[in-house]
Amino acid sequence: MKRDSRFAKAHGCLAGLALGDAMGCPTEFLTPEQIAAEYGRVEGLVAAPAWHPHSAMSPGRVTDDTEQALALAGVYLHAGRMSAEAMARALLNWAEAQGRRLSLYAGPSTRR
Repeated sequence: MKRDSRFAKAHGCLAGLALGDAMGCPTEFLTPEQIAAEYGRVEGLVAAPAWHPHSAMSPGRVTDDTEQALALAGVYLHAGRMSAEAMARALLNWAEAQGRRLSLYAGPSTRR
């Protein structure tokens, strides 16, 4: 497979990840019943309810999931390979760069 083709496919995968994350952000942690009661069917970028952990985030904002995936993709892009050490370093650098913002949208697994 040609390099340009691989990059285009990787770009498409990451773009799909980001869009799905942004669409799902307001419904994260909700049951199907809560989603149906709050939104009916989510078909676009919507705001999280005022009581939701992500309520401070504007519609269309990605979560820590996308940002961490991009940090890890950057490891591969720059080094041409993945290693546990490089991935751990990338995630720690990402977390340190977030500062106080991390508490606004990071999920429970990220906070650990």
